[in-house]
Amino acid sequence: MKAPILMQQPTVDSLSKLFSLYRYYIWSTLLKSAFHSGLSEVCLSTDPGKALTGYVGYAKLGLGSIFMSYWYAAIYVVVEGWQELGYADPAIESLLSTDHLLRLRRHRNATCHYQPPVLSPKWLEFEQADGAVDWIYSLDKALSEWFLARTVENVERFTQCLRMGQKARAEGKEVAWHSMYDEFLNAVDRAENPGEVALRYMMEGFFDT
Repeated sequence: MKAPILMQQPTVDSLSKLFSLYRYYIWSTLLKSAFHSGLSEVCLSTDPGKALTGYVGYAKLGLGSIFMSYWYAAIYVVVEGWQELGYADPAIESLLSTDHLLRLRRHRNATCHYQPPVLSPKWLEFEQADGAVDWIYSLDKALSEWFLARTVENVERFTQCLRMGQKARAEGKEVAWHSMYDEFLNAVDRAENPGEVALRYMMEGFFDT
């Protein structure tokens, strides 16, 4: 029996993993936005010094410390997924080759796992390291640029592969297919921004089986 025609790369599975990782990055940006929003209010305060002290809080109990720590932790989760999936990018790899990555991992552990000390050294190790703040902002920027480029590229390639499969089916060829692919292509054709449509479908697990 002749084997069915299979989709070329990128596959549904590879795209689902990419968008799943992108979801974690989106979560991290929401935490960063919350952190920055509070900083803006501090800067507009009549007494910025006092406002900043309150924002950071004693023993990291202020909203600023909470949002910052969980933003840092969320970024590390993205890095873990990025490495696990075997992605590559010179700018990101250069940033991940520094000692800041190990410090960030320890910071994440202190944030997401119970620590007996009121102020865990794992927090301070990263936060007080020279260049750590510039480093994490550079990493965040590099990840943002990578996700944007990767998402657009893969959505275009995946859509092209589906159209090839659709054409092959119309020609009577046996193709590995699902009715949801037709729905996806129809939605893309109707959309002003096909990339957003593809992202929504993937983020909602539309292609999960």
